[in-house]
Amino acid sequence: MRAVLLAETALADTDRLFADGVDHLARKLGRVKPLDAAAVPPSRTAALAYLTDWADGDVSTWEQELARFYEEHIPVYLRPSQTLNAIVRELAADGVRVGAWSPGPAEAFAVVVHHLGLTRHLAALRIDSSPRAPLALAAELEVEAVATVAVTGDPAAASAARSVGMLVEPSAEALVRLLEPRPG
Repeated sequence: MRAVLLAETALADTDRLFADGVDHLARKLGRVKPLDAAAVPPSRTAALAYLTDWADGDVSTWEQELARFYEEHIPVYLRPSQTLNAIVRELAADGVRVGAWSPGPAEAFAVVVHHLGLTRHLAALRIDSSPRAPLALAAELEVEAVATVAVTGDPAAASAARSVGMLVEPSAEALVRLLEPRPG
C-alpha cells in the first residue's frame, strides 16, 4: 500500500454541521438574496450545486460564510479522533501518502481537516464531488490505483475505486486491520 485516500465522511460525520451551516446561510445571507434552507437538497453534491446557482454571483461570499460558521461551531459538532489521528500518523511515518477528498466547499473542508488535527499529515486535499474523486486523488499523488486504499462509504465512489483495482474500506477504523502485522 503506497497511498490511503480518505473521503470526508471517513474523517468525520459532517452532515449535521453542513445542514446547520446551510440554515445559517439562509438566515444571514438570505437577507441579501432570499434562500429557503428547506428547499436545499439533502445530498451534499446537489446542495452545493443549488447554493452555487442560488448565489449566481450576487452572494459571492457564501463559501467563506459557511467556513466561518464551521470555524465558530465545529467544536460543538466534531471531536478529533485519537484512533484516526494515530492511523494517519502511522501511515505517514511509514511513507504511505495520505490524501483526503470532499465535495466541498474547499474553505469548509480546510476547517474540518484542521480541527481534526490532520493538516500536516495529509499529502493532498481534493475538492471533488464526483464518484471518480479517489481516482483523481491517486493520480494527483502519482500513485498507482492498485497500490491505493480508498476509504469511503459512498457506493458510487467505492465502485469507481474498485473498477481500477483500488482496495476499498468503509471506514478509517477498518484500516487498523491493514496496519496489523501479518503472521509468517
